[in-house]
Amino acid sequence: STSYPIPHVLEIRLNRPDKLNAMTQLFFKECKTVFEAASTIDHHARCIIITAAGPAFSAGLDLNELTRAPPLRTDIDPARRGLMWRNVIQPMQDAFSAIEKCTKPTIAAIHGHCIGAGIDLASACDIRYVFHGYIIRASGDSSQSFLMLLAAY
Repeated sequence: STSYPIPHVLEIRLNRPDKLNAMTQLFFKECKTVFEAASTIDHHARCIIITAAGPAFSAGLDLNELTRAPPLRTDIDPARRGLMWRNVIQPMQDAFSAIEKCTKPTIAAIHGHCIGAGIDLASACDIRYVFHGYIIRASGDSSQSFLMLLAAY
């Protein structure tokens, strides 16, 4: 959801608290659309803050949705599966690229858990503000988590 909590500040709120703001294909489509519009059409906004409803900033990708992705088929050759994965992953990358390319300053207001693709979203922003009591975790890579913690200070 989007709102203007104060003049000239556009708040974009991740609003799936029941799923810890896990990201779906619909999220990536809407994210790209919103940031492209904020960058080119919305002349009222001077700054964009990404917040999240519920106890977590983001649990990353919605794995329930991802397990239904066509590239998991085993009846086709690996090259075709790779092309299918590209079609799944490209919209995700396009959404984060839209945040990175946004002409307005972007701030990620991180609280609670920030995992996997949540880190990618925060990394695409110009500024990351981390609240007390957060947990940032990249799947299986503690060095990336440590670097993200350093970036928070």
